[in-house]
Amino acid sequence: MNILDLLILVLLVAGLLSGMRAGFLAPVLGLIGAALGFAIALLLASVFREQLAEIEQPLRAVATLAVLAMFVMLGEASGAALGATMSRSIHR
Repeated sequence: MNILDLLILVLLVAGLLSGMRAGFLAPVLGLIGAALGFAIALLLASVFREQLAEIEQPLRAVATLAVLAMFVMLGEASGAALGATMSRSIHR
């Protein structure tokens, strides 16, 4: 077993412990929300294609990535919050 194997094992154990603490619904709905945020950002990019084409290249790439990240984070946060709320209501 080399150092990479040990690092992977440590990350897996940390993920397992974190997952046990977080529950099931919040992380899963967070991932679904992130995927939906990504899809919405891609749809909006195609809608605003002409406006994006008018922006110079370095700024266009930064703006596109920033908006993409914003939608992914917003989707993930919304999904995780919904999952946490559902999880709390199930455990009552």
